[in-house]
Amino acid sequence: MICLSAILVFAALSALTFIPTVKAWIFWRYYAGDDVADAGISMDGDYIVAVTKWTPTNVFLLDGSGGLKWKKSVSQSVGSVSISGNGSYVVVGTSYKTVLLFDGSGNLLWTKDLTTSSLYDVDISPDGRYIAVGGYDNMTYFYTNTGVQIWNSTFGDWVSSVSISSNGEYTAVGSWDDFVYLFNKEGDLLWSRNATWPVYAVAVSPEGGFTAAGNSYGNVSFFDNSGSLLWNIHLGSVDGVSVSAGGEYIAVASEYNNKITLLDKTGAVLWDWQVDGYVNNVDITHNGRYMVAASSDKHVYFLENLKPSTITCKRSQAQIMLGESITISGSISPPHEGIEVVLNYTKPDKSVMTRTAISGADGSFSDIMTPDVTGMWSVRTWWGGSSEYMGAQNSTRFIVGSIKDIVVMIGKSRTLFEYFESPEPYSYPIMGGVAYDESISCPAEINYTTQKVTFIRELFTITSFNITCAVEAFEGIPEGTYQVEATYDLYTYISLPFGKSYTHLFSYRIKLNVNVVTKYESTVSLMALPNSIRSGENVSISGAISSQGEITISGATAYLTYRKPDGSTFTRELNTLVNGSFRESYRPDMPGSWTVNATWQGDEDHNGAASPTAFFDVFTDLMHTIVMETKAYDVRMLTNSTLRNFEFSQSLMQISFNVEGPSNTGGFCNVTIPKTFLRGEPWIITIDGDPVTDFAKTENTTHTSLHFAYLHKSAHTVVIRGTWVVPEFSSTMTLVLLMAYSLFGAILGRKGVAKKPKI
Repeated sequence: MICLSAILVFAALSALTFIPTVKAWIFWRYYAGDDVADAGISMDGDYIVAVTKWTPTNVFLLDGSGGLKWKKSVSQSVGSVSISGNGSYVVVGTSYKTVLLFDGSGNLLWTKDLTTSSLYDVDISPDGRYIAVGGYDNMTYFYTNTGVQIWNSTFGDWVSSVSISSNGEYTAVGSWDDFVYLFNKEGDLLWSRNATWPVYAVAVSPEGGFTAAGNSYGNVSFFDNSGSLLWNIHLGSVDGVSVSAGGEYIAVASEYNNKITLLDKTGAVLWDWQVDGYVNNVDITHNGRYMVAASSDKHVYFLENLKPSTITCKRSQAQIMLGESITISGSISPPHEGIEVVLNYTKPDKSVMTRTAISGADGSFSDIMTPDVTGMWSVRTWWGGSSEYMGAQNSTRFIVGSIKDIVVMIGKSRTLFEYFESPEPYSYPIMGGVAYDESISCPAEINYTTQKVTFIRELFTITSFNITCAVEAFEGIPEGTYQVEATYDLYTYISLPFGKSYTHLFSYRIKLNVNVVTKYESTVSLMALPNSIRSGENVSISGAISSQGEITISGATAYLTYRKPDGSTFTRELNTLVNGSFRESYRPDMPGSWTVNATWQGDEDHNGAASPTAFFDVFTDLMHTIVMETKAYDVRMLTNSTLRNFEFSQSLMQISFNVEGPSNTGGFCNVTIPKTFLRGEPWIITIDGDPVTDFAKTENTTHTSLHFAYLHKSAHTVVIRGTWVVPEFSSTMTLVLLMAYSLFGAILGRKGVAKKPKI
């Protein structure tokens, strides 16, 4: 049973998330790891069942406090699930065409495949005796809990939803043919009503006295047992409905609004609960006290139905500068004194910082904090409810800006572009637009001019703004740093016959440190790709020239100075393109380590600059073939050295060669040797007679590769010695020789035997 006195603790990253400081009001959410397609609750709220949407699908059974009872994997994707009143049966409908029935312990009792088409929805009667199934074959099937079909019925389009009353006496059906249907236990149609739009969801009350239906237009319709329409309201989005006993409460899954909505018997909205994703379905207990919802945010939500409360969340400013403080305030209604209000601040990198505040006698609270990073912040305020009232949450956003450092040359002007998101989704007026007032503070020697303020919108919602401005340093101004501040009050307006009606949105500040110079500094970037190439291949040399005054400098001459492995240098010239970049493809003419630097001499507005050094290696890919008894063995060598005098000694079981390169430069060799030719257990490598101990060995079933490095000084002699070498004669030749030797021995033996004298 659910313990009303439980104290639940918030833990956003755990599988089961409890909202903080709950004082009798019960709320939790369970992390299922994937999009939760459907959820159901037992009659008294002791058990909750849920299924994830995508393959491999998981079926979860939870207890009333959110503890996991069991989890089962289903190979097909699942679209719907239902639980009997006491939790003794769980029925699952896959998105293919399979119905599965589990007992309360998670044991699979039976499966049934429809022969015609995929399933859309399943439901089990609260007494656990009957199961209804609807699908894409435009049919509804009615079974006993043993899998025996009692009746079926065909409709004008897909069957999107089915619902059974407590003892199976009534079954409601919703179809894409726009109609709502009610059947009795024998399958007789009691009534049908046109819902105008395709029906997404239906629910019959436990005793069968009322039926609710939600259509694709976002309307919820409520009928009595005779099919009379009691009311119809528009919620904007409906993907699931559930009705408590006597029709006292109607729970609605407002899918695209990300809300769980509770209505009373008259159709009045009692409360909404916001979640972080689509609400795919909802279910309510018979007495209307508890409800459960499935969400695409990968959570199962559990709420206790008490009196609704609200909490506000206000910011002192929509934008502050880094280092400044912001005040987040609000109030709980009805007022509750001494309540711990939790404030979850989400930083631009999505990490969360939690702070708390205590409410006053009037329910108000406030928190002053200083953000530590720039960007868009959000804050969610929350209180945990009481024995009489549900908890509530609310949120807002604010921008944290920073002082920007820019450089302007004396007598020149800089154009700046400031882009920022709206802290709120402001509505764009149909018969109007956006306006602004500005307040500029800057020294007399600096001119700051707003060129235009524009906005970006999606349909009728303003999502972001752009401010284009220019900063000019007048002639005669001394070099140094000057501060500029511009404040914009942003408005929307509606054009009326007698003028314009303005609505203030928020204020935005731009603060600048303007570094005034006689010439702009510049930078040159440079890279060489790839870092290693073989002889005969090309290396790509690229870079760009940019400055403090302009993003890039076009038409400038970059001087590329190459240094060869032998120490000689040469220079090539390249002109920058419109975006300030330059590039060339160059083929080096010798192996070894190369460097390249790029410089430019500057112009009347810019000081010149030099790039960091870029490096690349050119290595030779050589193949030495040794022929033994007409069989060829290839020894492959990758090196950035000049290699000469390759020799092989079978008697010494070794290969040797000389390597040369520019003095004090690094050299390496990577030698790959067939195992059928030469092996080492272990290998011995010497350079000028000195052993090499830090070489790297890699091998596969056919070859061994040995990698070692050295410092070029003069010519080095490298010896690689193994412990086994291909025999001088092959096994076939050896066998032939042995046979010949044996034959020769036999002949000699026969000649050496004395003949027995005749008697």
